[in-house]
Amino acid sequence: MLPPENVRVVVDCGANVGITSLFFAAQYRNARIYSIEPDPDNFALLKRNVCQERRIVPICGAIVGYQRKQVYLTTDAPAWGNSIGTSKNKNTVAVKAHTIDEICREHELTHIDLLKVDIEGAEKELFANAHFLERVGCCIVELHKDYALDALESDAGTWNCRDVEPTRENGLKMISIWPKT
Repeated sequence: MLPPENVRVVVDCGANVGITSLFFAAQYRNARIYSIEPDPDNFALLKRNVCQERRIVPICGAIVGYQRKQVYLTTDAPAWGNSIGTSKNKNTVAVKAHTIDEICREHELTHIDLLKVDIEGAEKELFANAHFLERVGCCIVELHKDYALDALESDAGTWNCRDVEPTRENGLKMISIWPKT
């Protein structure tokens, strides 16, 4: 989707155990990859899996749409399917919350060439507050739960972006968002 030699910054939201981050590192040799994962067990595996690739920066926490200190992550689904819960209970764990803007400030990022978002339902809140799209070259998104393509289209359109939904013809498995030209 992007010329590999031009990609310098990749942000992998919902990095799980790091397999996609490793793929990005192999695909985009000039890129630094910021891999954000909230699940503590997945994050431990992520760190172990990417430790030999210095261009991957593991970040523990959940990506959210508005600033706050922490959120509660469910723990009763499979390791790849836990999501931000509504409150603290026996099936949740407190995790640090990060906005895209906070990640950019903390790591001095002015532009994100590729933003991958697979955050198990939190994308609804994230894209409702999507001013970060102004600094993104391409975003790929997996939608979950009650956040449908038309809602993403509306939210992205607010920031002068268009989406390309997956089809057999374009070979995409996830929805991509691009600045309108």
